[in-house]
Amino acid sequence: MKTALLLIDLQNDFLRADGLTPPAGAIVANAARLLCDWRASGRTVIHIWTTVWRDDDRRMPHWRKNETWSCVAGTDGHATPISLTPRDGEMVIHKTFFSGFSTGELESYLRENGIEKVILAGVHTHGCIRSTALAAYEKGFEVEIAADAIGGYDAIHSTISEDYLDGRAGLFLDSDEIESGPIDENIPGIQETFSLARTAFTQWQNVTLAQRQSVLLSLAEKLAQHAEELATILVEDIGKPITLARGEVQRSIDLLLTVCRGATDHFHTSLTTGWRRVPLGVVALISPFNNPLAIPIGKLAPALLHGNVVVWKPAIPGSRIATRTAELLAELIPGALQVVLGGKRAARECMSRADAVTLSGSPEAGRAAQLICARRCLPLQAELGGNNAAIVWHDSDLTPVAAAVADGAFAFAGQRCTANRRVIVDAAIYPEFLEHLKALLPAFAPLNPMEPGSRLGPLISVRSRERLEASLQRAVAAGCDIFSLPKTQPQDSAWMNPVIVCAPDPSLEIVQEESFGPILVVQKAATWEHALDLCNGVRQGLAAACFTSDTGRIDDFLRTVRCGILKLNRSTADADVDLPFGGWKTSGLGPAEHGPANVEFYTRMQAIYR
Repeated sequence: MKTALLLIDLQNDFLRADGLTPPAGAIVANAARLLCDWRASGRTVIHIWTTVWRDDDRRMPHWRKNETWSCVAGTDGHATPISLTPRDGEMVIHKTFFSGFSTGELESYLRENGIEKVILAGVHTHGCIRSTALAAYEKGFEVEIAADAIGGYDAIHSTISEDYLDGRAGLFLDSDEIESGPIDENIPGIQETFSLARTAFTQWQNVTLAQRQSVLLSLAEKLAQHAEELATILVEDIGKPITLARGEVQRSIDLLLTVCRGATDHFHTSLTTGWRRVPLGVVALISPFNNPLAIPIGKLAPALLHGNVVVWKPAIPGSRIATRTAELLAELIPGALQVVLGGKRAARECMSRADAVTLSGSPEAGRAAQLICARRCLPLQAELGGNNAAIVWHDSDLTPVAAAVADGAFAFAGQRCTANRRVIVDAAIYPEFLEHLKALLPAFAPLNPMEPGSRLGPLISVRSRERLEASLQRAVAAGCDIFSLPKTQPQDSAWMNPVIVCAPDPSLEIVQEESFGPILVVQKAATWEHALDLCNGVRQGLAAACFTSDTGRIDDFLRTVRCGILKLNRSTADADVDLPFGGWKTSGLGPAEHGPANVEFYTRMQAIYR
C-alpha cells in the first residue's frame, strides 16, 4: 500500500506556544526521526502549513476576533525547525483552516500519486490533527497517527480526541508500531478474563478478614521462598541491578506484611442502622516496568485484603514477573488475580470493564485513565511520576549529602518515580557541591547488573536512551553545561552514563519535564525563598527533600513545598511501606497509596438504616 507522511503545522509559532504537551522539543525530535526514516525509504512526504498573508487576510474568524497574527508568510514563526525543513521535491500545502484537506490540493495530490494511506504527525491533536484525520477517513484513505509525534496545548482535549479517533477514523501508534504494526491490535480473552474475575469476586468478598490475611501472609512466604528467582527475573527483564532487585522483592514482602498488620474489619458488621465499608469489585491494576513487582504488590495486597479481586495489566517488560506472581497466588486462592498481557489497548480495555482503576504510569496514561473513569464514574487512583527536587543549603554536610543525592538520581538509571531529578543548591556552596557531584560519577560506571556492586543498570530500551540524549542536546543548545563520563558503550546499547546538567533557566524543558533517566539537573538558588520557589516551580508534585540543620528553614520547607512526600536530610528516592504515597498537582489523581490511605480507595462507604 502506497503511503504518505503528512507533517501538519510543525511551525515555530505553534511550537513556541505555552503549555504544549509533550514539549515542543520532544514532538520535533520524534517527527524528525520519522521524517528521516521516510526519506531514507524514498516514500512520499507532504508538509502542511498554516499560512497567513498580511495583504490578503483570510484568517479564521476566531483569529480575527482575538487579533491573532500567527504563521504569517515570510516570518520566522511561519517556518519550521531546521530538522523539519522541506527538501526540494517535497510537497508543501498551505491552508488557513484546520483540515489539511480544506483546500482540495491535498486530496488531488494523493489521488494523482496513487496514495491510499496517510501517516499524521504534528500539532494540534484536538484541532488540525483531528480535522485532517476525519477528512482523510471520510475520503476513503487509511489513517494512522504517530502518537509520539503529535501534541497540543490542551492535554485533556487531546486525550479526548485520541480516544474518539482511535479505532474509528484511524489508529494511534508509536513510530515503531507504524513500521511493525500495533502490538495488541486484537486482544483475545479479556471478556472471559473479567467473567472469571467476577465469579471469583462473589466468593472472595464473603471470605473473612482473617482468611484474607492468611492468604496474603502465605503469599509473602512464597515470595521469600522464591526471592532469588524473582530477583533474577528483574535483572534479566528490566536490567535492574541485582542488589536493587533483591531489595524490590523484600519491599514486596514488607508491603504484604504491613497491609496485614494494619487490617481492620469494616465489613462483617451487623446490618443495623449505621455505616460500613464494602469492596469495590473487580479492580484493574495497570503497572509500569520499573518496579514490576513492588508497585503492583502494593496495590494488590490492599485490594485483596478489602475483599476485591484484581485484573492486572503489567507493562510489557514486566510481564514475566506478573505471570509468575499470579502463579504463586493461584496456589493459594485461584481466580482472585487475573493477568492480561498487552500494551496500551489492553490497558484501556481492562479499564473499560473494571469497577475501579489503580494505575502507576505516565501523565499521558493518567489522562487516558481519567477519561475512561470519568465516562463510567469509576474510582481512580493514579500515581503519575515526579520531577523531584532536593534543596541543599550551606549548613549541611556536603560529602554525605552529595552521595545521597547522586544515588537518588542515578541508581537504576534514574528509572524511579521518586528519583532525585533536580537539586537546588545554595549559591554560597554551589561550586563546591557541584565538584562533589562530579567526583561521584565514576561510582555509577556501567557494570553487569548481576554484579553486587552494580548501581546504574541500563535503560529499559535503546529508544529511551535516544530520547534522553535528544533532550540533552536541546539543553546544551539552550545554554546548559553538562558533565558526564566518556561514553564506552556501543551506539545500539541501552546503557547511558549519568549526566549532571547545570540549568540556569528554570523554564527550560530539561528542568520542567521528568526525564526518567540518569540525569540530575542542578539549579542555583540566590536566596532561601528563591530555593523554595524553584522547588515548587514545576507542574509535578510527588517528592521533595531538604538538607539543612536549621529548624526555621525546615519549618518553611514543610509549610511551603507542594508535594505529597516531604523528606528531611534524606534523598527523595524510595519510600516507607507504611506511610501514604501520593503525588500532588500533576503527579497524582485520587487517594494516595499505602498505609492509612488504602482503605480510602479500595472500599466505599455504605450507610444502613432500619
